[in-house]
Amino acid sequence: MTMGLGHMRTTRRIEHRGTIARWASALLFGLIAAITMLPSPAKAWWNDEWSLRKKIAIDASATGANITDAIGTTPVLVRLHTGNFRFGSAKDDGSDLRFVAGDDKTPLKYHVEKYDSLLSEALVWVSVPNVQAGAKTEFWLYYGNKKAPSAADAKGTYDPDTLLVYHFSERGTPSLDSSVWANNAQSVGQPAEGSIIGTGLRLTGQSPVRLPASPSLTQAAGAPFALSMWIKPSAAQPNAALYSRRDPTAGNALVIGIDNGAPFVEVTNAGAVQRSGTGAPVSPGGWHHLAVVANNGQVMLTLDGSPYASVAASLPALNTVALIGGDTSTSSAAPIASAATSAAPQPDAPEAAAPAADGGAT
Repeated sequence: MTMGLGHMRTTRRIEHRGTIARWASALLFGLIAAITMLPSPAKAWWNDEWSLRKKIAIDASATGANITDAIGTTPVLVRLHTGNFRFGSAKDDGSDLRFVAGDDKTPLKYHVEKYDSLLSEALVWVSVPNVQAGAKTEFWLYYGNKKAPSAADAKGTYDPDTLLVYHFSERGTPSLDSSVWANNAQSVGQPAEGSIIGTGLRLTGQSPVRLPASPSLTQAAGAPFALSMWIKPSAAQPNAALYSRRDPTAGNALVIGIDNGAPFVEVTNAGAVQRSGTGAPVSPGGWHHLAVVANNGQVMLTLDGSPYASVAASLPALNTVALIGGDTSTSSAAPIASAATSAAPQPDAPEAAAPAADGGAT
């Protein structure tokens, strides 16, 4: 089975989103928000040392991403290409990029996932404040200053409740965490070009990526939790594990996977296994956004921004190593296999749609 994990992100705070479904919608929006490059009207210039600027609009209205729930501050992916950006006027490495809020005064935190001036492609993550539901939120991109040093700040792009963000852009080294917590992977994944957002991982089923058993990733019993990723299955496979974390001593576990095309979440508390119901299988060969949100005794799985399945359970305490693309054990219900993947052409990310994952895995 071919898997694409668009970007992978884990967070622990969701109460401010109001409801699980609302949080999941905001999460998805943060990845591929409806972003439109607009001509810039006459207005005060943020800094005269930058010669060019673009206004960017995040369109959450009914004619755009159609987000009706509260969003707030969120990381937004900005795609630059020859149709909306003059690469020849910027520095070769993109270090003169600056992002400024709609007031044209307040610099925004950002970081560059990819910048290729020869291919005229760039992927930049920007922390945009006060993104409005059902409306357009605007901010500015400035460039054209050959003397400017880089101001990229990956760890400042995400709030402290974001525990892990993998872009999967490394080659031959473990994935680096872009959050403030430095939860870098403990093993090397197999990269795959052409994921939905930059580079992905190829899940072969032979060498799952190990996540650290760090203090910041410790899961308290019943605490809020959210994880999201982009996936691209190629063929149906029984009980394929995308993410797993187990404490065999306590009999606790959390497994997220796909069973014959149907995503599932499985929670084990003191040996008692609960698995979400079976929904319609996802179409093979296409990208899908998968998110799991746990809060207030409910674990919800959303697919492409819509509720898909749920389990009436609180997550157990977990402080062990977690795996991407594999499982360390089997449940009493059925074996959880590693998610195997193979090469396949992969489509570009949509230019308009709706946290939290970037990079990719295939």
